[in-house]
Amino acid sequence: SSRPPIGASRSRTFSWDHLLGQSNYNPQISVGGASTLPANVGSGFRRGSTSSSASTGSRRGSTSSTTSRQSSTTSMKSALSQPQYSNTLPRAKGGATKQVGPIRVQPPFINGSITIVVPVEDCAEYEFEVKFMAPRSKEVGKVSRIRLLSLADVPGYVPPPLTSVMSITWGTSGKPIYGVKTSSGVNAACLPAYFEAYDAYTHRLENEVTWLGREGNRVTSLVSNTQNQLTSSQEELLRKAGCVCTSPHLNFSSTDASLNKKYGNIMGHYQFQGMHAEHPFYKLMDHGQPVSSSSSSRPSITTPRPVPAQFLFWDKPHKQWIFAPTLGSDSGVEFGSVKPSLAKCPGDPPARDNWQYKTSVMRRWKKNVALKVTCEIRRN
Repeated sequence: SSRPPIGASRSRTFSWDHLLGQSNYNPQISVGGASTLPANVGSGFRRGSTSSSASTGSRRGSTSSTTSRQSSTTSMKSALSQPQYSNTLPRAKGGATKQVGPIRVQPPFINGSITIVVPVEDCAEYEFEVKFMAPRSKEVGKVSRIRLLSLADVPGYVPPPLTSVMSITWGTSGKPIYGVKTSSGVNAACLPAYFEAYDAYTHRLENEVTWLGREGNRVTSLVSNTQNQLTSSQEELLRKAGCVCTSPHLNFSSTDASLNKKYGNIMGHYQFQGMHAEHPFYKLMDHGQPVSSSSSSRPSITTPRPVPAQFLFWDKPHKQWIFAPTLGSDSGVEFGSVKPSLAKCPGDPPARDNWQYKTSVMRRWKKNVALKVTCEIRRN
């Protein structure tokens, strides 16, 4: 392996494999702790693939084994274009071919992977060859054409901002003079590689934003479809239970101002939860209707309304529908249907205008046509 490419890269790592839509894809190219983005980038040879080698000596020290993994170039999902920026800018021509090494690593190999540190020059491209030798300097294996990735092909590289790399001064003629800040870690010869890496990084971020947007829409659609399927199943269950109102959603309200003021916290949206005493029962739910609290000089602020425990269910001993804080118990009941109720379900026509409340002093039932339990019909 070799040290990471030059440049004052921010200390962050990225994993881009989710852009492929393959949960089991795990490319084994690592640079600075980041896994590669498999894409056909660069020119002259296939990028996005590599071979990693590990040698282990036996007790006798006479054998060695090689483990290699290769991740082939894989196209991303449609609409996610692949970054292809490496070697697109011109470089200085000429220069001699230099050889690095050989660098030898001797057993014993304690860890599962072997690290070979190679002193490379900034922005230069290298081709490595790894040989596996027996104890008596006999070659037993070889892996050739291992390429050091260009900076633009290293997905874990986060380039520093342009303002921290480039400098601008003004000469006597009034024309700008562009230079490179020595503190940035990027030298002038590496500017083509830096600019290519910057474009590649921006490209990957754009792919990430596109993927996140589509993934959000997919999850939202999945939740919506699941909710629709649940509602359809509940409607079928209520239909088989003999309900005229097969909607799993009911609304409990009143046009009586005094009742609204005193009991408004237990009025609102009731949602079907299941069966009790061979009848459906419902629970008070937050229906996404926040309460407004505001002052005369400030804009209104919406806060979620606290939802107390409240159930609407069939009270079999009294043959009526009641609202109570505990399912199956008439303790704390404040509202109920006129008994005996002929409504199979609380949203059915026989229950319409047949609701009552308990008085504060004598705790007796008193009918009030201002109380309404309405069936919320789903509109497709």
